[in-house]
Amino acid sequence: ESQVNLLFAIAQYLGSAVANAIIYEELTKKAKQLDTLSEISKTIISGRYLKEMLQLIVTTTAQMMNSKICSIMLLDEKRQELVIAATQSLSQQYINKPNLKVGQSIAGLVVQEKKALTVADVTQEPRYMYPDLAKKEGIVSMLAVPMLMKDKIIGVINSYTAVEHKFTQEEIDILQAIANQAAAAIETTRLNEEILAAKEALEARKI
Repeated sequence: ESQVNLLFAIAQYLGSAVANAIIYEELTKKAKQLDTLSEISKTIISGRYLKEMLQLIVTTTAQMMNSKICSIMLLDEKRQELVIAATQSLSQQYINKPNLKVGQSIAGLVVQEKKALTVADVTQEPRYMYPDLAKKEGIVSMLAVPMLMKDKIIGVINSYTAVEHKFTQEEIDILQAIANQAAAAIETTRLNEEILAAKEALEARKI
Protein backbone atom coordinates (compact mmCIF):
# COMPACT_ATOMS: atom_id res chain seq x y z
CA GLU A 1 0.00 0.00 0.00
CA SER A 2 2.86 2.39 0.84
CA GLN A 3 4.39 1.77 -2.61
CA VAL A 4 1.04 2.46 -4.31
CA ASN A 5 0.63 5.67 -2.34
CA LEU A 6 4.18 6.75 -3.20
CA LEU A 7 3.66 6.06 -6.91
CA PHE A 8 0.32 7.92 -6.82
CA ALA A 9 2.01 10.95 -5.20
CA ILE A 10 4.81 10.90 -7.82
CA ALA A 11 2.21 10.65 -10.61
CA GLN A 12 0.37 13.70 -9.23
CA TYR A 13 3.58 15.75 -9.10
CA LEU A 14 4.54 14.68 -12.62
CA GLY A 15 1.05 15.44 -13.93
CA SER A 16 1.20 18.93 -12.45
CA ALA A 17 4.70 19.50 -13.87
CA VAL A 18 3.66 18.36 -17.37
CA ALA A 19 0.51 20.54 -17.28
CA ASN A 20 2.57 23.58 -16.23
CA ALA A 21 5.12 22.88 -18.98
CA ILE A 22 2.34 22.72 -21.61
CA ILE A 23 0.83 25.99 -20.35
CA TYR A 24 4.26 27.66 -20.37
CA GLU A 25 4.95 26.44 -23.91
CA GLU A 26 1.60 27.77 -25.13
CA LEU A 27 2.15 31.15 -23.43
CA THR A 28 5.66 31.38 -24.92
CA LYS A 29 4.27 30.59 -28.38
CA LYS A 30 1.52 33.23 -28.07
CA ALA A 31 4.02 35.81 -26.81
CA LYS A 32 6.24 35.07 -29.83
CA GLN A 33 3.25 35.48 -32.16
CA LEU A 34 2.29 38.81 -30.58
CA ASP A 35 5.91 40.01 -30.81
CA THR A 36 5.96 39.07 -34.50
CA LEU A 37 2.69 40.91 -35.23
CA SER A 38 4.04 43.93 -33.34
CA GLU A 39 7.32 43.87 -35.31
CA ILE A 40 5.45 43.61 -38.61
CA SER A 41 3.19 46.51 -37.62
CA LYS A 42 6.27 48.61 -36.80
CA THR A 43 7.83 47.63 -40.13
CA ILE A 44 4.70 48.62 -42.03
CA ILE A 45 4.41 52.09 -40.46
CA SER A 46 8.17 52.75 -40.59
CA GLY A 47 8.04 54.23 -44.10
CA ARG A 48 10.56 51.74 -45.48
CA TYR A 49 10.78 51.03 -49.18
CA LEU A 50 8.37 48.33 -50.37
CA LYS A 51 11.01 45.72 -51.24
CA GLU A 52 12.81 46.17 -47.91
CA MET A 53 9.51 46.03 -46.01
CA LEU A 54 8.39 42.79 -47.70
CA GLN A 55 11.78 41.21 -47.03
CA LEU A 56 11.50 42.00 -43.33
CA ILE A 57 7.97 40.56 -43.24
CA VAL A 58 8.98 37.19 -44.76
CA THR A 59 12.07 36.93 -42.52
CA THR A 60 10.10 37.66 -39.33
CA THR A 61 7.22 35.41 -40.37
CA ALA A 62 9.55 32.50 -41.20
CA GLN A 63 11.06 32.70 -37.72
CA MET A 64 7.65 32.71 -36.04
CA MET A 65 6.18 29.91 -38.17
CA ASN A 66 9.38 27.81 -38.15
CA SER A 67 9.25 27.91 -41.96
CA LYS A 68 11.93 26.36 -44.15
CA ILE A 69 10.78 28.81 -46.82
CA CYS A 70 8.43 31.78 -46.54
CA SER A 71 7.57 33.87 -49.60
CA ILE A 72 5.34 36.70 -50.74
CA MET A 73 3.96 36.50 -54.26
CA LEU A 74 2.29 39.62 -55.65
CA LEU A 75 -0.44 39.58 -58.28
CA ASP A 76 0.28 41.19 -61.64
CA GLU A 77 -3.31 42.13 -62.55
CA LYS A 78 -2.59 42.78 -66.24
CA ARG A 79 -0.93 39.43 -66.83
CA GLN A 80 -2.96 37.61 -64.15
CA GLU A 81 0.26 36.14 -62.79
CA LEU A 82 1.82 35.70 -59.35
CA VAL A 83 5.41 36.94 -59.08
CA ILE A 84 7.78 36.25 -56.16
CA ALA A 85 8.37 39.64 -54.53
CA ALA A 86 10.22 38.51 -51.38
CA THR A 87 11.54 35.35 -49.73
CA GLN A 88 14.05 34.56 -47.01
CA SER A 89 15.20 31.52 -49.02
CA LEU A 90 18.72 31.77 -50.44
CA SER A 91 17.97 29.20 -53.15
CA GLN A 92 18.28 30.77 -56.59
CA GLN A 93 16.21 27.94 -58.08
CA TYR A 94 13.29 28.80 -55.81
CA ILE A 95 13.70 32.56 -56.30
CA ASN A 96 13.86 32.19 -60.10
CA LYS A 97 11.04 29.70 -60.52
CA PRO A 98 8.49 30.71 -63.21
CA ASN A 99 5.53 32.97 -62.44
CA LEU A 100 2.21 31.29 -61.71
CA LYS A 101 -1.01 32.01 -63.55
CA VAL A 102 -4.14 32.60 -61.44
CA GLY A 103 -5.61 29.16 -60.81
CA GLN A 104 -2.26 27.38 -61.28
CA SER A 105 -0.68 25.37 -58.47
CA ILE A 106 -1.68 25.97 -54.82
CA ALA A 107 -0.85 29.70 -54.66
CA GLY A 108 -2.79 30.33 -57.89
CA LEU A 109 -5.83 28.53 -56.44
CA VAL A 110 -5.62 30.67 -53.28
CA VAL A 111 -5.89 33.80 -55.47
CA GLN A 112 -8.76 32.32 -57.44
CA GLU A 113 -10.72 31.17 -54.38
CA LYS A 114 -9.62 33.99 -52.01
CA LYS A 115 -9.15 31.57 -49.12
CA ALA A 116 -6.31 29.81 -47.31
CA LEU A 117 -5.19 26.36 -48.44
CA THR A 118 -3.01 23.79 -46.67
CA VAL A 119 -1.15 20.83 -48.16
CA ALA A 120 0.29 18.02 -46.02
CA ASP A 121 2.97 17.06 -48.56
CA VAL A 122 3.55 19.13 -51.69
CA THR A 123 5.73 16.40 -53.21
CA GLN A 124 2.63 14.15 -53.32
CA GLU A 125 0.06 16.84 -54.21
CA PRO A 126 -1.12 16.63 -57.87
CA ARG A 127 -2.13 20.31 -57.92
CA TYR A 128 1.35 21.49 -56.87
CA MET A 129 3.41 22.39 -59.94
CA TYR A 130 6.96 21.97 -58.66
CA PRO A 131 7.26 18.66 -56.71
CA ASP A 132 10.82 18.03 -57.95
CA LEU A 133 11.93 21.47 -56.76
CA ALA A 134 10.18 20.84 -53.42
CA LYS A 135 12.14 17.59 -52.96
CA LYS A 136 15.40 19.35 -53.80
CA GLU A 137 14.65 22.22 -51.40
CA GLY A 138 13.53 19.83 -48.64
CA ILE A 139 10.06 21.34 -48.20
CA VAL A 140 7.02 19.25 -47.30
CA SER A 141 3.91 20.90 -45.85
CA MET A 142 2.53 24.19 -47.16
CA LEU A 143 0.19 26.90 -45.92
CA ALA A 144 -0.82 29.59 -48.42
CA VAL A 145 -3.07 32.53 -47.49
CA PRO A 146 -4.47 35.35 -49.64
CA MET A 147 -3.32 38.92 -49.12
CA LEU A 148 -6.61 40.80 -49.09
CA MET A 149 -7.43 44.49 -49.00
CA LYS A 150 -11.19 44.40 -48.41
CA ASP A 151 -12.25 42.17 -51.33
CA LYS A 152 -9.26 43.01 -53.50
CA ILE A 153 -6.60 40.32 -53.83
CA ILE A 154 -3.02 41.66 -53.66
CA GLY A 155 -1.07 38.41 -53.58
CA VAL A 156 -0.28 35.34 -51.48
CA ILE A 157 1.97 34.49 -48.52
CA ASN A 158 3.36 30.93 -48.62
CA SER A 159 4.84 29.11 -45.63
CA TYR A 160 6.64 25.77 -46.11
CA THR A 161 7.90 23.39 -43.42
CA ALA A 162 10.86 21.00 -43.59
CA VAL A 163 8.84 18.13 -42.10
CA GLU A 164 5.20 17.12 -42.48
CA HIS A 165 3.05 19.40 -40.34
CA LYS A 166 -0.68 19.82 -39.79
CA PHE A 167 -1.38 23.55 -39.62
CA THR A 168 -3.73 24.57 -36.82
CA GLN A 169 -6.52 27.09 -37.23
CA GLU A 170 -4.55 29.42 -34.95
CA GLU A 171 -1.54 29.28 -37.30
CA ILE A 172 -3.79 29.94 -40.30
CA ASP A 173 -5.40 32.92 -38.54
CA ILE A 174 -2.02 34.39 -37.53
CA LEU A 175 -0.62 34.13 -41.07
CA GLN A 176 -3.85 35.59 -42.47
CA ALA A 177 -3.53 38.57 -40.10
CA ILE A 178 0.05 39.13 -41.30
CA ALA A 179 -1.05 38.80 -44.95
CA ASN A 180 -3.81 41.39 -44.51
CA GLN A 181 -1.41 43.84 -42.81
CA ALA A 182 1.06 43.39 -45.67
CA ALA A 183 -1.70 43.90 -48.26
CA ALA A 184 -2.74 47.18 -46.62
CA ALA A 185 0.89 48.37 -46.57
CA ILE A 186 1.40 47.49 -50.24
CA GLU A 187 -1.75 49.34 -51.31
CA THR A 188 -0.76 52.39 -49.23
CA THR A 189 2.74 52.39 -50.75
CA ARG A 190 1.35 52.08 -54.28
CA LEU A 191 -1.11 54.90 -53.62
CA ASN A 192 1.68 57.13 -52.30
CA GLU A 193 3.75 56.36 -55.40
CA GLU A 194 0.81 57.30 -57.65
CA ILE A 195 0.26 60.55 -55.73
CA LEU A 196 3.97 61.40 -55.98
CA ALA A 197 3.98 60.65 -59.72
CA ALA A 198 0.89 62.82 -60.21
CA LYS A 199 2.51 65.71 -58.29
CA GLU A 200 5.66 65.44 -60.37
CA ALA A 201 3.61 65.39 -63.57
CA LEU A 202 1.66 68.46 -62.42
CA GLU A 203 4.87 70.33 -61.58
CA ALA A 204 6.30 69.42 -64.99
CA ARG A 205 3.16 70.75 -66.69
CA LYS A 206 3.40 74.02 -64.70
CA ILE A 207 7.02 74.48 -65.79
